[in-house]
Amino acid sequence: MSASISVDGVAVRGPTPVGRGLHFISIDAVLAGDRWMLVPRWNGQEIWTHATTTVRRPSSFDLAARPWVRWIPTLAAIALLGLWLLSAMTTIGGGTVLAWTIAASALIAWLVQTDRVWIARWPSPVWLGRR
Repeated sequence: MSASISVDGVAVRGPTPVGRGLHFISIDAVLAGDRWMLVPRWNGQEIWTHATTTVRRPSSFDLAARPWVRWIPTLAAIALLGLWLLSAMTTIGGGTVLAWTIAASALIAWLVQTDRVWIARWPSPVWLGRR
């Protein structure tokens, strides 16, 4: 792999301090094979969570919207899950089945997270076999 990096049109080598503000950073590389990865860092951390990155100069809207727009997928997922839960409660007609399902799911998740997967696996065939 060979790469050249420039900051605001000036070629640099290795870690280079960059001042505050907007900068044009360009990476030109020839990558071969399938065992390479590009992990740009900003102050030792992955750049995607610590700096605003764009493919062209960001507009004022881009800079204003960037901090909160990342929450849209999370809020959409929470809304869909909440609406599905409401629909399930309405269809079932009672909270007992739903509470049991949530408790069983939480127990299995806890068993998996605490590395007791072998315990979490045995109830599934038992539950599937019961009618």
